[in-house]
Amino acid sequence: MNAESIPAGLVQRVVIVHGYKSAPDANWFPWLQRELQSAGVDVSFVPLPAPNDAETTAWENAEDGVTRSRQCLT
Repeated sequence: MNAESIPAGLVQRVVIVHGYKSAPDANWFPWLQRELQSAGVDVSFVPLPAPNDAETTAWENAEDGVTRSRQCLT
């Protein structure tokens, strides 16, 4: 995937949610953020609490908070 492969105006915002034992700055997330931003897409991350000790309610609350108020890392 590269910035040219994203149709202009089709995607306006992407929220990246890392998973278990990960973080917003891990793996391929920074690369994806750069690629999307270079295509004009607004990119945000949901920083999940205690990624090494997943707790369903806490993760759901973190995701809900971002989708309602956009309080996430950009």
